[in-house]
Amino acid sequence: MLTNPTLVVEVLSEGTELFDRGEKFEGYRSIPSLRHFLMVATTHPLVEHYTRGDADAWILRTYGPGETVAIHDPDIALSIDALYAAPPGV
Repeated sequence: MLTNPTLVVEVLSEGTELFDRGEKFEGYRSIPSLRHFLMVATTHPLVEHYTRGDADAWILRTYGPGETVAIHDPDIALSIDALYAAPPGV
């Protein structure tokens, strides 16, 4: 378990999505070091990127097919198409 995470990625499932978006996200928002929170849909290509802004306001940006999630600190570029591509042989 990390002590001071700056990024958390939550893969949503149909059975726990309401909890993940509600109480779980509320708990994550209480972590002072957290700057980025990603919610990854499993039913269709969609990533929701929440970024902590000024005065602890969370800013949402959504990404779909053909787009890339760009995160700074840590520096990560996540292609939505690559994320949802079927593994070879499937």
